[in-house]
Amino acid sequence: IHFLLNSIRDLRVIAQRSAARFHEDKLEIAEIRDVHKVGHLLEGSVRMAGKRVRVTARLIDTSTETQLWTDVYERDLEDVFEIQNDIAANVVHGLKIELAEKIAEARRTDPEVVALVQQARMIFQVRDGDVGQKMTQLLERALELDPDYLPAIEWMNNAVWLRSLEGTYPAEDFPEYDRAMRARLLELDPQNAYVIFSEGWDYWEAGDWERASDAYQRGLAINLTDSSQVRTAAMVARSMGKLDVALRLIEHAVAIDPYCFQCIRIYSQLLLFNGDYSRAIVERERYLAVATGGYVDLSMMLVLAGRPDEVPALWESSPDRSLQKLASLAIAAHESGDETAAQQYLEELEERYASEANSDTQYNLARVHAWFGSKDRAFELLMPMARDSGFDELRTRLFDPVWRDLRDDPRWQELRERLGMSQERFDAIEFDPWLPE
Repeated sequence: IHFLLNSIRDLRVIAQRSAARFHEDKLEIAEIRDVHKVGHLLEGSVRMAGKRVRVTARLIDTSTETQLWTDVYERDLEDVFEIQNDIAANVVHGLKIELAEKIAEARRTDPEVVALVQQARMIFQVRDGDVGQKMTQLLERALELDPDYLPAIEWMNNAVWLRSLEGTYPAEDFPEYDRAMRARLLELDPQNAYVIFSEGWDYWEAGDWERASDAYQRGLAINLTDSSQVRTAAMVARSMGKLDVALRLIEHAVAIDPYCFQCIRIYSQLLLFNGDYSRAIVERERYLAVATGGYVDLSMMLVLAGRPDEVPALWESSPDRSLQKLASLAIAAHESGDETAAQQYLEELEERYASEANSDTQYNLARVHAWFGSKDRAFELLMPMARDSGFDELRTRLFDPVWRDLRDDPRWQELRERLGMSQERFDAIEFDPWLPE
């Protein structure tokens, strides 16, 4: 039913796993309405007796908590997909939606396949270690049961990509695997949005924002219901400094999937970039309650919210002297007025850079110098990073507030030109996807 209702472009439907969490968390209708901005609720029950199934469904207006429609379906188990079609049609009628074309019909598959894909997606959201391998185990079983189930193929491609990053799949073999999976998806669905989004990601990684924007805009015109892809579209908009567009996209992603934790992570980051530090902290802490990582952004949120003294406690659970930790502690100490500690952290970073000069140490050292107001040293570190046009952290986070004191310096515009990220270039790119109200 979720798939069928999602096919209606003007209807914003909460993701299936998020809707299930509403039930698991025993949320009242008023809380679902007020917190998650849900206007209507479709609920019901399923009972089985042998090969017969009895489905009760009802549509509720959350503003008045009144029932708009209810029905009971009792049929053979093999007709369960027809029940879904009937329920979707009745929901459309109950909401008085005028359709431009006939609503899609239910995709017949084993319910176990759907459950396995949902489990894999949740593992992707939490990312608590060996993510790709855990996803692969679930998705292999799903594809054994239904080799043509599109979501299983799409998420298997994501799982293998993660494994290539984690070291459990040869990174050099992934491009060929990726091409084969995309070809398979297009064979089954010539207008497959996942393939279009994947092309957009490739263009973005190559620094081709024009074609990346075009691909994401085309993909979103086909499918606005995949929160993970809407999230990556927001990341593309963010990298171009189109922060208002990025914020609208990520708010849509969170609205349709309140338990998309990676969406919440990007949402908190965009609130940071937009200067809403208090809300950014709330959302980042919500993310960290279930997932790992993200202390760098939270440290900057606390600094900008006037709470730098809280930053050291964040990193207590991280015993190593990571570059991100040293940079965050240096900035926090500087804002707290502890210049002795700030300089000690900076000196350690400089020593690390002298002994292991790479883009990671270079980037984190530049962050600290930029925040300390050491503009000459910051640009000395940043300019060499603009020689290559490849995908890196500087290009994805050019609009991070850590660089705010550099932006009035003429060298900042030179840096942007070298990166291929001039304001003129981005102003010429139209990227403002339509979103439902």
